[in-house]
Amino acid sequence: METEDQEVEVGPHLVVTASPEQVEPFGEIILTARLETPEPMDVEGEVVFYDASGAEAGRAALAGRYAPEPLTAKLERMAPSEPGSQTWTARLESDDCDCEEAEFTVTIAPHPISVTVWDIPSAIEQGITFPMTIGLKCPCGCEVKGWSFRLLNGEGQEIAAGTVGDEPWPGTTSLFYTCIDLDAPSVEGHHEWAVVALPSEEAEVPHAERKLAVHLNVTRAPEVTLRIEAFDAATNAPVPKAKVVVHPYRGWTNEEGVAEVRLPKGAYTVFVSRAPYFAFKSNGEITEDMTLRAEMFEDREYSVSELWA
Repeated sequence: METEDQEVEVGPHLVVTASPEQVEPFGEIILTARLETPEPMDVEGEVVFYDASGAEAGRAALAGRYAPEPLTAKLERMAPSEPGSQTWTARLESDDCDCEEAEFTVTIAPHPISVTVWDIPSAIEQGITFPMTIGLKCPCGCEVKGWSFRLLNGEGQEIAAGTVGDEPWPGTTSLFYTCIDLDAPSVEGHHEWAVVALPSEEAEVPHAERKLAVHLNVTRAPEVTLRIEAFDAATNAPVPKAKVVVHPYRGWTNEEGVAEVRLPKGAYTVFVSRAPYFAFKSNGEITEDMTLRAEMFEDREYSVSELWA
């Protein structure tokens, strides 16, 4: 027996979307509710949003009247920290229109793991042993003591693995770390390694595996010493605590305005900088021990008479 298709009259109803589709814990989430009606209506009111526990998450007024597009209410708020897909609801409060509550899904991503490395020398001699400190932290406040990591070379091969300790870095409450010694690559040049943080299976909430790129500048054995003497061009006084860069080497001048850098023979550009001076720059070939005098001129506004003198 055949039946004729019957049109089902659809009354006013809410359609809610969450953006982004997956939001980081404590990240910004935008909830947009559209009031769709069979025909344009003059509706005033607000939409109330409720989280997965039934608690009010916020409310927003409907925007627009008599528009051909659906009336909308938009709420921007901070996402919760609990990972996973959650069912939230939205309800219209209006004297002009009745419609049922709408359910929608909010998806929270696994907690991130923040990976930090430090203590790596700016220049590493080929084949030597050098230090690296690796720190892990959950920005959401989860305790990560004893969590694991892997260190991979540029080809993705594991060259070290371990765990962070049970005590946080001094002055912090949640940055757990470990200090390791590593063999430098035998090939001169730039190398990119990676530290991969591995979430613990015992964590109370899911965490996402994270990777941090680690950049190494591997150099030949030093052959000469470059001595930099920084001084004030006007007073001839030494300039202490000036930053010295002879890429990839870095250093600082002492109280006498002196810094020494050991490096292989070759062509270099030397930068010396410290406020309130203009940066000093010098290019040249360094083939033997040498001393470079860095005149530091104060960076200041000059008077008209000085400019035209």
